[in-house]
Amino acid sequence: MSETILGNETPGADGGEENVTPVVEATETKELTTETTEDTDQGKDSIADTPEGAPESYADFTIPEGFTLNETGLAEASDIFKEIGLTQEQAQRLVDFDVKHKQADQDSSLEAWTKTMDEWRDQSASDKEFGGANFEVNIALAKKGRDAFGSEDFNQMLDVTGIGNHPEMVRFLVNIGKAVSEDNILQGSSSASSKRPPEQIMFPNM
Repeated sequence: MSETILGNETPGADGGEENVTPVVEATETKELTTETTEDTDQGKDSIADTPEGAPESYADFTIPEGFTLNETGLAEASDIFKEIGLTQEQAQRLVDFDVKHKQADQDSSLEAWTKTMDEWRDQSASDKEFGGANFEVNIALAKKGRDAFGSEDFNQMLDVTGIGNHPEMVRFLVNIGKAVSEDNILQGSSSASSKRPPEQIMFPNM
């Protein structure tokens, strides 16, 4: 979470039982039993070294906190995993690979967004019209303009998008804040004049 200069906050398996596809047909098994003990032992070793193959259904894949699986995409991927005969472990490795690159893309986007926010803050703080020595005073005016007309959803939009840091948005809200302040002054002077005695209002020349 971060804050805009207007002061509000913004915006990271267990494998199931596998159904192993037989690698030796029944007729081949019968032939193996007629061989010598040495040949049979060699056949067992060969079977043990054979890859397990795809399970009937894949167990839940492990993903890092902050990520969610796209169920539709996962179903399509699982069909492909089974088609090419991937084990649970092999399929998990592909999921890990995909997550790794999505995480890199997310980190890159966040870095770019953070850089943009910093640039907008610097531009606002050094703006010739409302920045510099009077920046804090003008930010107070911007908040006053925001609060006078902005709804809760509007204020949240400023923070979530970070647009509350943009110099043009700050300039807009500063001008609204000034207008609101001037309007209050005018209303105050009108109210004061209305306190004249009734006879003076009715007969101003007296």
